[in-house]
Amino acid sequence: MDAWSDIEVELIVAEYFSMLSKELSGQNYKKSEHRKKLLPLLNNRSEGSIEFKHQNISAVLINLGQPYIKGYLPRFNYQSILDDKVIDYLIEHQHIEEQFKQFAEGDFVHPAIRKAFHKLLVEPPSNTQLVEEPVAAYTRSLSENSLRPYMEASGSSGPLARAQR
Repeated sequence: MDAWSDIEVELIVAEYFSMLSKELSGQNYKKSEHRKKLLPLLNNRSEGSIEFKHQNISAVLINLGQPYIKGYLPRFNYQSILDDKVIDYLIEHQHIEEQFKQFAEGDFVHPAIRKAFHKLLVEPPSNTQLVEEPVAAYTRSLSENSLRPYMEASGSSGPLARAQR
């Protein structure tokens, strides 16, 4: 596969920061939708190669001491052009630095997530029958011929005979 062109790298960096901005502000987003939106703009790249490049961008951000998208664990073997394009993006979009600052200082507020726990509760089923394991009757029948006479086999000088003296 050919190396990523300048335009491809600029596009994927912009899309990455779009997702990162949403994540830092607590907005919901779907990575798969962003990936699918990006696919037709790139030169025959697979979804896997886009994922990998997103992980490369995470590595660049870590090297710069910045937050990255959760779920895109960093992969540090990336093109040097990626450093330049990420830095260019940060210079051109300085508003994201405020989000980084809020993230680092913990000043951001996530939207309230309300769980309707009452919707999870249900009445127990009526006419419930208890299910139990059947009890197996187990009896052991020993016959005189089923036991080996170990005392006789060891004789009167064996360890069992000595222990009984």
